[in-house]
Amino acid sequence: MKAVTVKTQKETGRPLTVIVGLKVSPKATERNKIKRRVRAIMQIHKKENKEYVVIVHPEAKSLSFQELKDQIARQLGQLE
Repeated sequence: MKAVTVKTQKETGRPLTVIVGLKVSPKATERNKIKRRVRAIMQIHKKENKEYVVIVHPEAKSLSFQELKDQIARQLGQLE
């Protein structure tokens, strides 16, 4: 099962929205760590004038930074 879902969103004025729910981790520090990782990865991969929503699933908690990066890159490749 995939750990992240990447979607494009309509013009909201926010270039990136990261959603990490309580089902991923009940601890705010772990959710914030995942959000920081996703933001860092998206800064490298995102296109200008596109807005993205990244929904993080519970499987992402056990992934390394590189594995998370690979999954996001794969999802972005499917959008294009």
